Amino acid sequence: MNEISWQRYIKDCYELKKRITGQFDEIAIVPRGGLVVGRVVIEKFLDCKITYQLPVLSNKKILIIDDLIDTGNTLLPYREKSSVKIAVLYVKQHAPFMPDYYIKRIPNEWVLFPYEDGR
Repeated sequence: MNEISWQRYIKDCYELKKRITGQFDEIAIVPRGGLVVGRVVIEKFLDCKITYQLPVLSNKKILIIDDLIDTGNTLLPYREKSSVKIAVLYVKQHAPFMPDYYIKRIPNEWVLFPYEDGR
């Protein structure tokens, strides 16, 4: 199991925020996993519409934020859309694709985030 401390998690959230470039019309924060990291990142984009659901595809420039890519099922429908960028903290080694912005690749084991039960 890969346990991530609050200190590491928050540091990585702020690093992700620095790496994201471009302008967006809308930011979609994936419910549950993306909530904490999304909260940190949106401070950089206060002029954007913020939603807490995956977007309906359109011609808007959209940034989708989540905590990690594992199987990729949540974000797979968005990965090849030119108007959509994906930002996550972590990408598992077996992930089927790489996001536009991320902090690091991690082993293919369960990730225990600091806000989850199990500590």
